[in-house]
Amino acid sequence: MPDPRINGGTVRSSAAFPFIALNGAKFQDVTVEGSLVSRGLLARGLSIATNGRILVPQQLSIGHGNIPNDDQTVTGQGAIELQGGTLTQYNAAVTLDSGLTVTGSGAISLGNGFTNRGTILAEPGGSIAMTWFNTAFSNATGHLIARGNGVIALCKGVHHRC
Repeated sequence: MPDPRINGGTVRSSAAFPFIALNGAKFQDVTVEGSLVSRGLLARGLSIATNGRILVPQQLSIGHGNIPNDDQTVTGQGAIELQGGTLTQYNAAVTLDSGLTVTGSGAISLGNGFTNRGTILAEPGGSIAMTWFNTAFSNATGHLIARGNGVIALCKGVHHRC
């Protein structure tokens, strides 16, 4: 049975009835409106609409397939909320665009380059561990904010978490 896929268009849902993307589900050029729960979503060409949010209790992978140098920019005005899960990449340098916010507690683990133009926000009680390897992390036009006792840990290493 092939992996479930959505190619193009918009996924609309609500906080009361979120769309749940199970492990292996693939989105190509999809905009998320409302709430989506990622339990292993693989996404390329992802956009998060204003007030949209992707909840990540397990994993959200940006880029999929064997496409070398497949740079990906996550666009929109929404949020990625880590709920103990990991934002990761597959075969892609990843850019988080200026309207996006990553918040919650979890990890960002990227190995082929990571540019933050948005906001990475650790609220009180939240902790975000950021690991990148192979290439550099850029935050020249982005924001890293830790409020209250929130923590953002930065690590450059070889396939390990902070």
